[in-house]
Amino acid sequence: VLLINEIRVEQFTVYFDLMRVVNYSDEVVSFGINPTIHQQGSSQYFWVTHEEGEKLRELGYVLRNALDELYHCLAVTLARNVNEYFGIQETKHMLDQLEAKFPDLLKEVLRHATVQRISEVLQRLLSERVSVRNI
Repeated sequence: VLLINEIRVEQFTVYFDLMRVVNYSDEVVSFGINPTIHQQGSSQYFWVTHEEGEKLRELGYVLRNALDELYHCLAVTLARNVNEYFGIQETKHMLDQLEAKFPDLLKEVLRHATVQRISEVLQRLLSERVSVRNI
């Protein structure tokens, strides 16, 4: 269960001893593989053992191990809720660091755009999973 500001945002079910089949199709069963099926809302997630996963990978299926699946779920959820943890204060901190390197450039930028507007733009970039680390 993932909470942001004490509000439940998402719940993940990850089987750490299995691999998730990302592009599952019904033909998997015809290979003699019986996946563990997890229903969450309207979505179904299919998990197989590592041995079965290697067979499926050879057949062109995309699989994720448990840690990669956890990372993927967390990244999607954080991108969807970026406005909850990246705001004006974080933007101001980034701008202060930029001011030390490029004071004239920052003055020109702030003449045309407010910190709030810059924060909104950065939030949109982050929600699209564009890195703003090197800004």
